[in-house]
Amino acid sequence: KAKLAGQVLDAVTRAPLSEVSVTLSAATGEAPITVLTDTDGKFHFIDLMPKAYTLSVEKAGYQQQSGNVTLSSGEDKVLNIELVPEP
Repeated sequence: KAKLAGQVLDAVTRAPLSEVSVTLSAATGEAPITVLTDTDGKFHFIDLMPKAYTLSVEKAGYQQQSGNVTLSSGEDKVLNIELVPEP
């Protein structure tokens, strides 16, 4: 199994963002997993199958971000993400 954790920040102020929706979707068809960031902007996924995922990060008032992440068996990956405020 693998783990994925990180923090979501405002790209302008560098302040942590709470209540951000962070979703992991696997190409293999199982249901996506969504967590919300805590008051420090931190999120955690545990017990993940090692494979490729799409990570989507959304919060009202910010531009959505998504990208690909591949996890290896036993990996404990940390991602820090900056969201750009909408104009």
